[in-house]
Amino acid sequence: MRAAVVLVGLAVCAAGSALPTTEQNTPNDGLQAPSLVPTNHAVGPVFGPDLRVFFVASRVTDKQFDPSSQIYAARFEAHINHRNNAMDIFYPVEGVTAKWESSNVAKSDGDLLEHCYTVAGGGQTQSPNPEDNVVICFRFRRWSVVFSSWWLKSTNVHDKNDILVEFVESDLYVDEVKLKQDYAPLV
Repeated sequence: MRAAVVLVGLAVCAAGSALPTTEQNTPNDGLQAPSLVPTNHAVGPVFGPDLRVFFVASRVTDKQFDPSSQIYAARFEAHINHRNNAMDIFYPVEGVTAKWESSNVAKSDGDLLEHCYTVAGGGQTQSPNPEDNVVICFRFRRWSVVFSSWWLKSTNVHDKNDILVEFVESDLYVDEVKLKQDYAPLV
């Protein structure tokens, strides 16, 4: 009987040591949005999967991948903290930075959350301009580990002649799948 207890204890310790630690899952170069956690919390892994995110904008409809019409693009990775609904952005491509801007909870549905980030210096067909930026709001259900939609809160992108350009179309891809775009703030 004692041997069975020892074996079970060893199995639990081995399984626990095989799990990644918070330190391994929290990149040093990411900025975390604050926790949006009520009194209860989710169980399971601390972090959801690392999601590859690609944001692209164009001056022309259906031409966001055409170098002649693409005006802004940024790549980075992100994940959601499953336990407290916070979010990290990390590993941006060279020349791109991300900084947390705000977080919100929908008043009409307290389980719909969003974290907004200012993404600056997006690589374009021209050299990246560190002054160019967009504010992207990532939306997801409380305790989820994947995004459900997104909203483009603001843009500040200039062309080669330093003239402010208007986005005609913008898309956000997560793991190469186009994410649903919302067109208004949370209510």
